[in-house]
Amino acid sequence: MLKKVALGSFACLALIAGSAQATQIPSNLSVSATVVGTCTFTTPNAIAFGNVTSTSAQFDLAAVNVLVNCTTGTPYTIGMDFGLGGTFGSRDMQSGANRLKYNVFTDNARSIAFTAVGAFGTVGNFSGNGTNSSVSVPIYPSILTQSTPATGAYTDTLVVTLQY
Repeated sequence: MLKKVALGSFACLALIAGSAQATQIPSNLSVSATVVGTCTFTTPNAIAFGNVTSTSAQFDLAAVNVLVNCTTGTPYTIGMDFGLGGTFGSRDMQSGANRLKYNVFTDNARSIAFTAVGAFGTVGNFSGNGTNSSVSVPIYPSILTQSTPATGAYTDTLVVTLQY
């Protein structure tokens, strides 16, 4: 009789254990992220030509650099406006009514002047693709050949634009 009770208890436990199992229903959970392109840049504090005694020949200053840092693969373009006066051919520093012609170029040969982003298509802009590290973009400044203007402190302000 003891065997029958033990077997009956075991069978009952097996039924209870079998009916206590949870039902499992799988479902997919989608995971995603979008890496967006971003850029930062730093411009030089100033372009300082110093004391100029003659403008009978072009005066080239050493390059100064804009530092650009963009997310890897992010295309970017840098351009500059014409300042307070000037055109694609030359910009003007001003001292009262007097002008001192200068320009900033994208190349060491000083053959292509910087222009505003998109002003002349891509001519006069510097373009690149982000590498997730700082890239130096050189600016080559020059005072152009001209009749020597009146003495004075000449200044201009350029807006440098980074588009990405």
